[in-house]
Amino acid sequence: MESSLKVIREYNPFALFIKYVFSQNSIVQGSTVLMLARTIETQQLFNKVYPEALTGESRLIASWAMAIGIEWGILMVTVNSRFTAKYNHVVYAVSSIIMTMLFLGILKSFPHVEFYINVTYLSLVSGYSLYSFCEILVEKNKAQILETESVEMLRQVELQLSQSFNEVSYLKDKLNLLDQKLEKAEVKVSEYEQENQTLSQQVRFLEAENAEQRRKASRKKTLFFEPLKTGT
Repeated sequence: MESSLKVIREYNPFALFIKYVFSQNSIVQGSTVLMLARTIETQQLFNKVYPEALTGESRLIASWAMAIGIEWGILMVTVNSRFTAKYNHVVYAVSSIIMTMLFLGILKSFPHVEFYINVTYLSLVSGYSLYSFCEILVEKNKAQILETESVEMLRQVELQLSQSFNEVSYLKDKLNLLDQKLEKAEVKVSEYEQENQTLSQQVRFLEAENAEQRRKASRKKTLFFEPLKTGT
């Protein structure tokens, strides 16, 4: 029973749907569907306003190429908004609305005006799309150069840090060696102090013994010469 509930919780269709809606896949798929529909709209507009001299496959190829380029440009500007002017995505959003309105025939009642507006508008949008592609390319190239320089600077900093670390390690080893020498010197000083203390005790003992011997010798001398003085 518990395993069945666990399976139901894991494969709950509502939970899976919510997970899918908030995933990148759903965003890309939805954008692709809209982009495909808008590409068809834009292709129809270009196919409608191209000169009559452009016919057949050339007309289809040109209209499809312009439509794909413009819609792809809108996608690129939106995705790479940090590499373009701040207002670019707003311009393309408004352009998309106007393009759909033109496709749906908002100016159908004014055929002559509609033609010139379509020609003017599509020319502006196509030219601006090319400019946006170039702008993104230039800015991305600058960002790549900056990233390369930053990586090189980071490598230099890491190299300097490594050298500094090696120097610090060398100084630490040298300091440890000096500490060891100092400890040995302190041990020797302690030994010398103990030897000095021992020698001092021996000197005091010898001095005391010498004084005692002198005192004894003086008493013997006194005892030896005193009878002679008395006999005289």
